[in-house]
Amino acid sequence: TSGSTGKPKGVEITQYGLMDYCAFAKSSYYHNDLLGSLVATEPAFDISVPSLYLPLLSGDCVTLLPNEDVIFALVTKLKQLSEQGVLLRLTPSHCQALLHVLDGQSISANCVLVIGGEALSQKLASELRQMFPKSALYNHYGPSETVVGCCLQPFNDMSLSEMGQVPIGRPMANTQLLVLDNLQQLQ
Repeated sequence: TSGSTGKPKGVEITQYGLMDYCAFAKSSYYHNDLLGSLVATEPAFDISVPSLYLPLLSGDCVTLLPNEDVIFALVTKLKQLSEQGVLLRLTPSHCQALLHVLDGQSISANCVLVIGGEALSQKLASELRQMFPKSALYNHYGPSETVVGCCLQPFNDMSLSEMGQVPIGRPMANTQLLVLDNLQQLQ
């Protein structure tokens, strides 16, 4: 479903676009210390594409969590990891549910948490920073048409802006971002 219109859609992506995205992700956030990924979203949801392909391209494991009680399954798996790390890609809505279930507990795993699909507020980013003190945290932005995303902003050590939202970040490799007005003119 489109996040902007709320209507169902299907997006065809190219193999080149997918491989370009995977190369970008490998150079920016998916590192060799990870055991693989935990997939907490439907495989058809674009946010799950890197969670499926990055570990497989690296010879790592992919763990698909059950659709029922996915947040409880996620908490159980994260607590089992101890100091080990995994890639975890979630929406801010998933993160809110995770905060609720953990109720102030922190996760000791050294995860790479990439958040996208919805705007990430400064408040939620700060709460995630406390919940995942040893993890690398990223805000990820981009429509499905850009093969999952087009920009990335780490928020590990950055001071969160006064604007109330975490910046969407810089464009990924081989990508250019343009801001247009309602007449499609460059701003």
